[in-house]
Amino acid sequence: MTPLTRHAIALGLLLATGATMPAWAQAADASSATEATLELTPSLGADTGFRHHRTAVGDVRLHYVRGGEGEPLILLHGWPTTWWEWHKIMPGLAETFDVIAVDTRGLGDSTRPESGYEKDVIGEDIVALARQLGLTRFSIAGHDLGGQVAFAIARNHPEMVQRLAILDVPLMGMPYSEALAPWHFAFNAVPDLPEALTQGRERIFLDIFWSGFTYNPRGFDEADIQEFLRSYTAVGAMHAGFNYYRAFDRDAAANRAWFEAGNKLDMPVLWLGGEGTAEADIAGAGLISTGNLLELQLENAATDLRGQSLAGCGHWLASECPERTEQLLNDFFSGN
Repeated sequence: MTPLTRHAIALGLLLATGATMPAWAQAADASSATEATLELTPSLGADTGFRHHRTAVGDVRLHYVRGGEGEPLILLHGWPTTWWEWHKIMPGLAETFDVIAVDTRGLGDSTRPESGYEKDVIGEDIVALARQLGLTRFSIAGHDLGGQVAFAIARNHPEMVQRLAILDVPLMGMPYSEALAPWHFAFNAVPDLPEALTQGRERIFLDIFWSGFTYNPRGFDEADIQEFLRSYTAVGAMHAGFNYYRAFDRDAAANRAWFEAGNKLDMPVLWLGGEGTAEADIAGAGLISTGNLLELQLENAATDLRGQSLAGCGHWLASECPERTEQLLNDFFSGN
């Protein structure tokens, strides 16, 4: 059975079962975590030095986990995960860097405003957080939608970004972005329908991504999945996640305007991808992985670009191939 067949069957089951109006319609921000709630979030262990924090920036309260010493390194997760997607590599990175893993707007234990899911806006959340922490320059790694946010930060605040890593995600509105159009980009962007179909069936739907987008279906273990479900079954969480996709047209317009104006990123940029990820159909090049598509998108948008696709790895690099991913990021952010 192909991945697309599995996806079609899963969606068919959702459609066949019917659904009531989702609870997100009642209170998009009802799941705002309290300080007590943070005690329930997973820990990397007291001996690692990582601690949970929350702070208000504009209309959102951001949850982040911080530990380590050295130059600041901000980690931005993708969808449908939280900061926890980095947990396997955070202790190793913290031996060299001041690691700050953030739950982005609407996701994880951050609060869920109804609006502001354009990647430029989410990027401003992160910049405001950095300034509150007294950071004038930092490096940043973003995976999946977090990579789109990291790119927006680098575009809009190049003076603040020392080094940039983008992991396994296409950049909307950049060259060749039309070559990769996974089914969920369109499905997630439909107003209201995804919430109605997935309410109470979050695991059925989200497991398509946690398992189906891996080279090794066991990239996430059951404890990881339960942690993600804790977040994505909270009131408003699925709605917030879908809003990231509903902003894609506006994200594309912002990226396209920047690129067509002849701008380039001058900081060192690293792209990483998994060889086992979605394939983009490029005229004259055939089918390529998401990482290689990212390389094509950035080759005329960055003055110092390097990267690679990891064999035996799918979309979830830090979970499926933690040792290699940690080493590549450590080397890059250390200036090697």
